[in-house]
Amino acid sequence: MYSRTNFSWENFEKNLERVKKYVNTVSCTVSVYSIISTPELIAYLKVHNISTYLSVLDSPKYLECRILPVEFKNKIIKKYQLVLNKISLNAFEIENIKKTMLYFEKDIEDKEKLKKSFKTYNEEVDTLNGTSFVNIYPELKEWYEKI
Repeated sequence: MYSRTNFSWENFEKNLERVKKYVNTVSCTVSVYSIISTPELIAYLKVHNISTYLSVLDSPKYLECRILPVEFKNKIIKKYQLVLNKISLNAFEIENIKKTMLYFEKDIEDKEKLKKSFKTYNEEVDTLNGTSFVNIYPELKEWYEKI
């Protein structure tokens, strides 16, 4: 995961096993980095009888998921629609996902400027962490390189 460098899924699973009897809901902040994998996290948590609540990152604006290209956004929306159709969710979760997707579909002001700030920020992160945005998100490579 790009936004969680050195994140260990194995440790996350171990820790979740320890605390899941105390956890009803996990709040997920949806950003340009997490919008792609959040449907899988929702499904994973549901297996453990844990609900999710999505909140949209609104600052910094250049990490907002609405900067992504329309064709990619459409693919992501299909992933969320699969979650809505295939996973047993409560009414609150369904409404929360639908509201998040409606927001995600909207355009954002100053998109070109925000994309440039996004790329500048990622270049700094890549230098500091020894990571590569395009290696972690190859499906966005063409879009990213055009920024």
